[in-house]
Amino acid sequence: MAPIYSQATKITGKITDEKGEALIGANVFLEGTYDGAASDTSGHFSFSTLKKGTYKLNFSFLGYKTLIQEINLPEGNKPLEIKLAEIPNELNEVVITAGTYQAGDRKRGVQLTSLEVLTIANSNGDFVGAMNTLPGTQNVGEDGGLFVRGGDRSETKTYIDGLMVAEPYHSKSPDLPTRGRFSPMLFSGTLFSTGGYSAEYGQALSAALILNTSNLQSNNPQSINIFPFGCGGSYGKSFDSTAVSLGINYYNMAPYFAVVPQSVNWIKYPQELSGTLITNSKIGKKSYLKVFSSASIDKSAMELPEYIDPFGGKYFEMDNKNLYVNSVYTSRVGAVDLKTGVSYSRDNENIDFKKAELNTNNSVLQLKQVVQFGLGKNITLRNGIECYLQQYKQTFQQPDSFINAKMDFANALTAVFSEGESKVGEKMSVRIGLRGEYASLNSEATVSPRISMAYKTGAKSQVSAAYGFFNQLPRNDYFKYNNELTSERAIHYILNYQYQTEGYLFRVEGYYKDYQNLTRYTSADAHYADAYTSNGKGYAKGIDVFWRDQKSIPNTDYWVSFTLLDAKKVYQNYPGMMYPTYFSRYNAATVFKRYFSKLKMQGSATYQYSSGRPYLDLTDNNTMHYTKDLNNLSLSISYLTRLFDKFTVIYVAANNVLGFEQVYGYHFIKTNNGGETAYQKMAIKSPAKRFVMFGIFISLNNKF
Repeated sequence: MAPIYSQATKITGKITDEKGEALIGANVFLEGTYDGAASDTSGHFSFSTLKKGTYKLNFSFLGYKTLIQEINLPEGNKPLEIKLAEIPNELNEVVITAGTYQAGDRKRGVQLTSLEVLTIANSNGDFVGAMNTLPGTQNVGEDGGLFVRGGDRSETKTYIDGLMVAEPYHSKSPDLPTRGRFSPMLFSGTLFSTGGYSAEYGQALSAALILNTSNLQSNNPQSINIFPFGCGGSYGKSFDSTAVSLGINYYNMAPYFAVVPQSVNWIKYPQELSGTLITNSKIGKKSYLKVFSSASIDKSAMELPEYIDPFGGKYFEMDNKNLYVNSVYTSRVGAVDLKTGVSYSRDNENIDFKKAELNTNNSVLQLKQVVQFGLGKNITLRNGIECYLQQYKQTFQQPDSFINAKMDFANALTAVFSEGESKVGEKMSVRIGLRGEYASLNSEATVSPRISMAYKTGAKSQVSAAYGFFNQLPRNDYFKYNNELTSERAIHYILNYQYQTEGYLFRVEGYYKDYQNLTRYTSADAHYADAYTSNGKGYAKGIDVFWRDQKSIPNTDYWVSFTLLDAKKVYQNYPGMMYPTYFSRYNAATVFKRYFSKLKMQGSATYQYSSGRPYLDLTDNNTMHYTKDLNNLSLSISYLTRLFDKFTVIYVAANNVLGFEQVYGYHFIKTNNGGETAYQKMAIKSPAKRFVMFGIFISLNNKF
């Protein structure tokens, strides 16, 4: 090991494309170490290392061929001129794409990197906003979760490195949207599957958002982030075989809401303190240990309007504490890949209504083992076993009514899965999987067969298909009353066509989803076990269309998505088969990004459209009506510069810049009109017509 007083070698250079245009944010690092940097606004990079001897320098940038160049240390002070070649964007091999949108894998077609997620005008730095620009999703503005192909938010599950996150969103206040708990910058790859996903992923009825952290962190990020309503920062440190990254953020919406009036009467402005600690260790030549941990505290209080006040206190105070720890060990023994994962989450939420108090504690421990190996050149087998241990407890107190209730349950869900993928010649790929699950709480066993296939119809085109069973236990809010409810089920049928050539991508996908065993209940008896049954059903069918063009206009990337949906359910407290309240028949989005190299600026515009949503109008004899269509135009500008000689990004974004009125539905207030019962209609709207975001991101070590 080199002593700390040894003289460091400084490695500098510039990274450009073949035309000489600077590549901003390209990565460079010494292989086998954590020493490296990212190129700045002019394509230049610089970092120091204490290493001696011959090493390989790795240069990489999304969409370009990775370049490896040997360097002899401590020599090499001469600036390097690096040119990266763009990867031809063709389907060189057949890959199953049905229902799948992946970042970091060009073969899958649709790429959304972490940086792209952040710079989509309507995303506000959240995965949900970015994914809502892809087909198959619905923008449910008063909720904030991912609603996919006729499914509600609970039907989409989030996984980090293959392990499910029990509470992926922050706590929700009435009629207000929530956000995801994790920053996109924490992940190296994103897989968003709107159906037909692998047998490895269970307990997701409609969709899976799969986030992957990187094995090594060569950039050692050290940054400061400043917002009108908060600040944060990160610090990274590398050792011989371990990298550690710490991030802390604090938000308080009081300054922002003081300038931008809200329709909500806040008693305590929303505030949050959160932190992440990530360690990545290389153990030997082919083994890695990653530990991802996150903790947050959220607090807020608001005055409830009478029409959504369940206890008459006109008060809603929320206090949430969340902890999530994820540890994954990967290794390779001969030709066998092993992956062992453990995760633990604990979420404590206390809601105070003044006249009542509700406390919920949900803890989940997950253990998982996956073994993958090949049989010859064309067959890959993947087998695994996992166990979820859940402890749920909820207490409710209403002193005026002398009510003091406690509901809790413990459940152990054990699952095994096996999946094989085979290349049949050069034009066909088939994946067959089987997943079995057993839940101890209701003594239920389920079996979920799944099959996907793809056929290459030309040098740049292919068709894919998927079919499978997807099971999910009822929500905690239902299970706590009736432990004998059966798992809900959806059967997916998917057919996909994709054409991809250099700079262009076109996809069209048709699907049908058959819902079975959905949970139903009667509102009047919702606090009794007998009120809940598993005899609900439904369907969702539609067509998704996606077009992306990264070539026609220089320095420009844009995409257009469109969804035609038909979905009906009889579940929850629905009186019969009907459209869900979040249903929109037509959904469309256009994202436009352009980089102005001379100005060192990137501009982004996002336009979203959703047709009106259904509601039963109690002022018109329970007649089905629709809200007016939703429109939203969002704009953002990112300016790359240097402050105090540090790489800096200044970011400004505005949602709904044209001030369209957003009505998501209605509440109905019972009134007395001359002795007869009548109703008053109150619209559910955004708390403000526009949301403006301003941020400064300063890299303390010139690395992003």
